[in-house]
Amino acid sequence: MDVFHCILCAGAIPEGRARRKACTCSAPCQKEYRRRRRQLSAQRKCRLCGRAFRRSRKGGAVLMPHSGILEAV
Repeated sequence: MDVFHCILCAGAIPEGRARRKACTCSAPCQKEYRRRRRQLSAQRKCRLCGRAFRRSRKGGAVLMPHSGILEAV
């Protein structure tokens, strides 16, 4: 059987876990993986209601002619 590696610590996944198609090598790695996945999900949507967060606009340059006020000072 091929040797699979943990996605967090790059350690070898035991045969029993590999048979169940686990992507982590142990329970602590699985707990950390779940924590990271929750954190990524929390950046996209509210954990209570599931609504996506509002996208903030990227502030662009304001195209206005130069007034010359600062040059007089």
